[in-house]
Amino acid sequence: MNIYRKEILNALRPLTSAEAYLKEAEEFLAKEDNANASEKFYKAVEEAIKIIAVRGNLVKDWVEI
Repeated sequence: MNIYRKEILNALRPLTSAEAYLKEAEEFLAKEDNANASEKFYKAVEEAIKIIAVRGNLVKDWVEI
């Protein structure tokens, strides 16, 4: 696949929850709001782990504990 085509397709797809939290964290960091940025970075990692677990068939469905 052409690298430019791949970038376009990635730009058009909806954000995952992890990407959305990461974007918010970077915005808070740019405003030097470190407390809120760290919370959003934490949530981004938490959501990324959930996505990896589901996509890797480590769990069938994510169940909140």
